[in-house]
Amino acid sequence: MSAGKRTILVIEDEKTISDLICCILNRSGYLTATAATGAAAVLLLEQMNDYIDLIIIDYNLPDITGSEMINRVGTIVPRGRIIVTSGYLPEMLEGVDSDQVHGFLQKPFNIAQIKRQVANALN
Repeated sequence: MSAGKRTILVIEDEKTISDLICCILNRSGYLTATAATGAAAVLLLEQMNDYIDLIIIDYNLPDITGSEMINRVGTIVPRGRIIVTSGYLPEMLEGVDSDQVHGFLQKPFNIAQIKRQVANALN
């Protein structure tokens, strides 16, 4: 499936990682928006909820837990699909109650892994 100008919100507090993810996604044909905190992400989600096709969430944000962020996304964008990123193991998601989580990227990840997870989540 081609990107077809789908929009992906990247919620990541480390600017280098956020920039890298956005660069990969932009070069793959996706539109991107970024937020470095949960609060900034909530504002963007409320403004852009009809346009966001996928949300990539760093599980360890400075102002909100990953599970709280996932729950907020579910409230604001009920149809939203989520990929979670973290340096920790995916077992940490066991307590997360969300049908919206469509993938997990363990840091460090590579370009092929990002592209594959995004394609799978959007199909």
